[in-house]
Amino acid sequence: MKNQLNIIETKDLLKTYHTGNVSTNVLKGLNLSIKRGEFVSIMGPSGSGKSTLLYLLGGLEHATDGFVHIEGEKLQGMKDKKISQIRNETIGFVFQFYNLVPHLTVEENILLPAMLAGKKKRNLHPRMEELLTIVGLKDKQFSYPSELSGGQQQRVAIARALVGNPKILLADEPIGNLDSNTGKEIMELFKKLNEEEHITIVQVTHSEKSTHYGNRVIYLEDGIIINREEKHFVTA
Repeated sequence: MKNQLNIIETKDLLKTYHTGNVSTNVLKGLNLSIKRGEFVSIMGPSGSGKSTLLYLLGGLEHATDGFVHIEGEKLQGMKDKKISQIRNETIGFVFQFYNLVPHLTVEENILLPAMLAGKKKRNLHPRMEELLTIVGLKDKQFSYPSELSGGQQQRVAIARALVGNPKILLADEPIGNLDSNTGKEIMELFKKLNEEEHITIVQVTHSEKSTHYGNRVIYLEDGIIINREEKHFVTA
């Protein structure tokens, strides 16, 4: 029986990419556990396997060997339809690039993925309204992406990731395209979501400062974990 405190677990996780006759091991037997409600940062040099790990945790890519468990369910060997269901119901994604649809309003961008997953707009609307307030964009509900700053667009992307009430938020360089002040605001928002809504957050980042908002840092190098550091920061 899986440890019910751990919302994410990996066992001997291996990811190999093949280019012609060349094979590259990006992750090399990685073992990891993340408890419910943790805010974990993954750091490491370019090519260390950070983003690959995040995509495997989210079921966006398949492992070459080893296992990923989300809430005790093993993704490996699972049918694509079931993996999609887990992504839609349990996991939200935030990326470095906001990927908003230019001709849709803020409201429409937030609702679109959940509606494509089969959820009804009328059921999503109360949560969407709540999230607009949480991310500070209530007055931008009917604006278009071109009318928003980069930080505002990332806030829309965060609301979009959360409208389906996921238990896990996976973020890949979420402040990579933002100036330092806006990046700080986004990280404070993540911290608030983690503390008040108890969402488990796993972020990939190059920013040492952004790790201060979480409680643990995992360092990757050449596809293996070289250090796991507990942090207990109080941010200004």
